[in-house]
Amino acid sequence: MYYPELLEVIDKTGAKEAIEKIDKYFAFLPNRSENIITISNLANRLELDYSIIGVILKYLYELGIVDKVYIAICPECGREILISNQKELISKVKELDYCIKCRNEIFIKSEDIVVGYKVIKQPEIGSVDIAIETSKLFGSESHNFNDEDILEKMFENHKENPNDFFYDPSEVEIEKLKKAFESLDSDYGDSTTEQGKALEGLMCDLFNICDGMHATTDIRTPTNQIDCTIRNDYFIPLTVYRELGSIFKIECKNEPAKKPDNTYYHKLHSIISGNKNDKEQAIGIIASRLEPTGTCKTLAREFFLNDRIIIINICDKDLKRIIFEKANLLELLQEKIQTIKNNISTDPDKHKLYRKKSSS
Repeated sequence: MYYPELLEVIDKTGAKEAIEKIDKYFAFLPNRSENIITISNLANRLELDYSIIGVILKYLYELGIVDKVYIAICPECGREILISNQKELISKVKELDYCIKCRNEIFIKSEDIVVGYKVIKQPEIGSVDIAIETSKLFGSESHNFNDEDILEKMFENHKENPNDFFYDPSEVEIEKLKKAFESLDSDYGDSTTEQGKALEGLMCDLFNICDGMHATTDIRTPTNQIDCTIRNDYFIPLTVYRELGSIFKIECKNEPAKKPDNTYYHKLHSIISGNKNDKEQAIGIIASRLEPTGTCKTLAREFFLNDRIIIINICDKDLKRIIFEKANLLELLQEKIQTIKNNISTDPDKHKLYRKKSSS
């Protein structure tokens, strides 16, 4: 095979005929590093089932043979106006308010973005073979995008994770979070204020990584100093942004030997309830070192049923998952919110609704 790695994919999928076709197609693809492939145009070209192509491309991405790209289509004229990688997509789309092709002002949504792939690995093939085979395989190439290639549809079908677009910390940011976490156990002497600020700062740094969120420790009400307040500018279906609302609050307890109890939950509930209407859902977070006492989950469920206030906890165990195991913060928030809303008692490690699944 031109890509020997594909033998591994045959072993995993059993789709020998389909993979052999893809192997040859990729090997002789003109301008392979520039040519954008979608699941639908590859399925049409090779006369293969769409779902099979989707599974195979997933494996090829994991093997480093292809890379993902995201294509923004003008909602007015239907032409391609932007190609981006995942990391830069959101920032580029936010700046894209004008189509130079049809000269219209535009607003790009997820339904205007197509998921594609580029072949980034060179095949094991000689130049003579390329010249002979390319003319046989390819006529004029055109992009014919299927509805299933659209990013919004990928979100709905769980083929792309929207949370990965909005929480994607750099290595520099991860290192900063690690240092902040390690500082939680520094010797602050008798200064409980400085001890508390360490956790407040960590939570602010964490949420400021999320696209569309802005965290501060400088908010107070006439009766309370709020440890951490987060403004949320996005309302995105299929993500936790929709659950969080336009603003949410965090109370931080950097107490290594003390579990948060009902008192902490009642205090945060009181702060939130004084600033929401009856129909509005509101979120609050208790950030602590240890997990809360057993009665807190029952209390949190009562708050949700009676007042539509959801209070969740983020503790050391969660912070270690996020910072050292690189779990997605937004996935963790969704998991905890849905645990309260749906009264789930099964351990998240068991049900794995919001945990990364193994690709093997």
